[in-house]
Amino acid sequence: MLNYVKRFDVWFKIKPQLDDLSSYPKFQEGDVWWCHIGENVGHEECGKGNKFLRPVIVLKKFNNRIFFGIPTSSKLKESPFYRPFVIKGIRVSALMSQMRLFDVKRLLYKQGKISPNELVFFKKDFIKLLIKK
Repeated sequence: MLNYVKRFDVWFKIKPQLDDLSSYPKFQEGDVWWCHIGENVGHEECGKGNKFLRPVIVLKKFNNRIFFGIPTSSKLKESPFYRPFVIKGIRVSALMSQMRLFDVKRLLYKQGKISPNELVFFKKDFIKLLIKK
């Protein structure tokens, strides 16, 4: 396996710019947004490209500023931690083991929205992961 070189120096230049933003997009549960995930530590999922972006599903909106989200990947795997779904006709995976809290300042633009039924299934899958021994 190839070693991935972390680009913390590049990410640390972008992060303060995001923190200084004064206007925020409106978002709802079930939205899928391109999100500045950043360069992260260890096995935490990182963003891609020069802006460290990855699509994220808004699982739970706590207020107008923070939400609990699920990063996604174009890689499809058979695993309880990779939940397949379709967005805009493209089959992708929700990275269930990478769910976390996000600030609205990380959102760049909306990619789409999952159905209300799909959102319920994601929430149920999340609960199953929490209580599974």
